[in-house]
Amino acid sequence: MKKILFLTTFVLCSFLSFSQLRVDTQTGNVGIGADPNNAALRVFKTELPSFILESSSSRLQIGVAQRNDDFSMGALAGDVVYRTLGSSHNQIFSIPNNLSDGRSYIGFADGRNGLWARFTNNRTLVMNGDIHLSLHRNIRIGATGDQGNRLRLHHNNVNAWIDFSPNLIFRGGNNLVETMRLTSDGRVGIGRIPASNVSLDVVGNVLVNGVGIISDERLKTEIQPLTESKVSRLYLLQGKSYMKTSRSTGFETMADTLQVFSAEEQEFVERFPPEEQRRIEASEFGFLAQELKEVFPELVEQASDGYYLINYIGLIPVIIEALKEQRQDLEEHRSKFEQQQKLIENLQREVAELRRADSPPVVLPVDPPIFRPLSADADNSVSAFETDETRTAVLHQNVPNPFSQSTQIGFYLPETVRNASLNIFDLTGKQLMQIPLTQRSEGVEIIQGSQFSAGIYLYALIADGREVDVKRMILTQ
Repeated sequence: MKKILFLTTFVLCSFLSFSQLRVDTQTGNVGIGADPNNAALRVFKTELPSFILESSSSRLQIGVAQRNDDFSMGALAGDVVYRTLGSSHNQIFSIPNNLSDGRSYIGFADGRNGLWARFTNNRTLVMNGDIHLSLHRNIRIGATGDQGNRLRLHHNNVNAWIDFSPNLIFRGGNNLVETMRLTSDGRVGIGRIPASNVSLDVVGNVLVNGVGIISDERLKTEIQPLTESKVSRLYLLQGKSYMKTSRSTGFETMADTLQVFSAEEQEFVERFPPEEQRRIEASEFGFLAQELKEVFPELVEQASDGYYLINYIGLIPVIIEALKEQRQDLEEHRSKFEQQQKLIENLQREVAELRRADSPPVVLPVDPPIFRPLSADADNSVSAFETDETRTAVLHQNVPNPFSQSTQIGFYLPETVRNASLNIFDLTGKQLMQIPLTQRSEGVEIIQGSQFSAGIYLYALIADGREVDVKRMILTQ
């Protein structure tokens, strides 16, 4: 009886146990909790189905979340979760070869996009899609903290950061030529490594719509006007034309900063180092810094690489003060010229008044009439037939006028004139020279320019104590 009861219990327990494990004897497929259908192994459970692979030290669980946060915080209902059970164990996906050829990989794919991410066996991640990180998260290369050699991309929902040390270098083209460099202390070099005492160092031209230079009085001390001695130094400068060659870029060769991936790239670096690739030549006008330093040392600075820099903007105040001085000189000359012009006009009016005076003119004694050609001088208008009774002393305009070497002053004196002279004055009325005239009838006096300095002069013909006429002559340099 006891044997029958034991067998009955064993069969009932076996039936209850093996009713959850179903084996297809034809295919060998196994189902747990359900028929295997076409799967080699199918596990089914209505509540939190999972699979656990366990050893004495760790466990791996694969489960299907029925609700949000099942198996793992952040899991959504229906997600498949892979997790290790324990506080210090990790999951490793390993490719079972060591060829490092990039052909083997662990991939991620879906039915619509296909394979869109691959972790290859040469330590490369190949993406065919976007990388999205939540705010306040980082992408780090190098040191994981905020110290040491690193590159970090970060966004805090207000600003985007690029954190790097020691330099951030941009390279372009198939030849990996360095085009721009940012240093950790805020200096920028475009086409070259920036000098240590400048903030922006550029090889090539810069095109901008405008440049503003801070020149606030509140930022300046010991303010003094430019003295005349400093302004006069401007006339010591000599502009030059020249062909300008760019400085050495200071770049390391590609082999110093990058891994050389091919023999062709290595050959290019050896044949065309970056110093040769960035060479620029152009025709310019300007000053030589070494010469300018002798005149305006305040406007010349030496860069950390040994080359001299010119502060051309600093020349503007000096040029403006020089222009102001020139304008003041012109105003003074204009004022003197106007005064001289008024003096000449006054003298001309006085001469005209003297001519209209009632005093009898100086004439020759009565003799037979003489015939003289008509003069072309406007100031010596006479008729074709003149008599000594009507002919008076005449002063002609000097020729040439203006003059620089010498000039001729023509005159006519009747025989009846006893004493005559040609007097030369400056515009203030000061007599500079008196030339006695002994010749009568037509005569000429030659005045040498070397006897006077450049300027405007008056000359008058005096006959028997009377002023016959006054005219103006101009002596140039």
